[in-house]
Amino acid sequence: MRIHGVLQRTVRESLDPDRHARAAEACADAVLDAWPDVERDNALCQVLRANTSALAENGGPALWEPDGHPVLFRAGRSLGESGLVRDAVAYWTNLYHTAQDRLGPDHPHTLTTRSNLAYWLSRAGEAASE
Repeated sequence: MRIHGVLQRTVRESLDPDRHARAAEACADAVLDAWPDVERDNALCQVLRANTSALAENGGPALWEPDGHPVLFRAGRSLGESGLVRDAVAYWTNLYHTAQDRLGPDHPHTLTTRSNLAYWLSRAGEAASE
């Protein structure tokens, strides 16, 4: 779905924090439901990744309570599986740091992001340093 940025901002600013959190989670659920198990349509997957990025930027803590929302992990896998290995490394690096901040260093989802970062670093021919 495409919505003009001004309209997005207006809607976000008109919602109280609880409704904003519920809307962000509902949108994340919808994006995840639309994601095909096997990615054959590159354009569709680019849109889904872009929507996930917008949700991550604007969803606030809602996508991290009580755990990281599965769509955040799906987007990272999609990047790597699409052959965008460098982009996957950057994505997982950012997600790892966000997970540490939101969930703590020993949370299972933080450890999952760290594992994914190490995997995509190895696929990019780099050694994991974190």
